[in-house]
Amino acid sequence: MSQPDNRTCADLLLAEREGVVTRFTTDDAWTLGSLMRQSAMAGRLAVAIEITIAREPVFFTRLANATEDNRHWAERKRRVVERFHHSSLYMRLLAQEEGYDFHHRYGLSPDLFAAFGGAVPIFQTDGNLIGTATISGLPDVEDHDFVVEHLQRFRAQGS
Repeated sequence: MSQPDNRTCADLLLAEREGVVTRFTTDDAWTLGSLMRQSAMAGRLAVAIEITIAREPVFFTRLANATEDNRHWAERKRRVVERFHHSSLYMRLLAQEEGYDFHHRYGLSPDLFAAFGGAVPIFQTDGNLIGTATISGLPDVEDHDFVVEHLQRFRAQGS
């Protein structure tokens, strides 16, 4: 687990509010996932990438040297976003800032939920959670930053 520099929960909440989309279709998921995959390949990153809509995986790739463990980590991080409607890094920082054990507090199995950076919610302008974008394979803060950067690039393309 890497340290999230000087970020706070408030910083992450602001980023979540700024990251809304007007729509997010399966074509959009493919575009975002492909953008993430191209960057990961260019950087020779051993990662798994998953994009979901309404809790259903609609894009998945596991790059060279990524393992089944990376896929499993991605699923566990995604479940945190689906449960709490916040990024998995936000939930880790919240537990850290408030001084509690994430799994114990919410009665969640560590085999199913991972509060580590790398899964980010995709909200529509009406505030509804439409999907998630997740990566696993880098240190958790880098996973988070990778997803956020690519969501910003995706939105900048007019998607």
